[in-house]
Amino acid sequence: MGEKRIRQAELALKLGVSQPSLSRRLNGDRAFELNEVEQVAAALAVSPAYLLGFAADREVGLPMGNH
Repeated sequence: MGEKRIRQAELALKLGVSQPSLSRRLNGDRAFELNEVEQVAAALAVSPAYLLGFAADREVGLPMGNH
């Protein structure tokens, strides 16, 4: 998956969800909740704004010290 080169199964484990559940969200079959977007962004070390395509800089919106 993506820039950080993390597998879905590894990301699912970090998020505390099953890989099929994460896959449904990533495929658009189920929407992410806001807290899930924040968790995914944190796991990938990017801002939620970057993850959602609202920022070109992957660190925009990250709390100081996270980059």
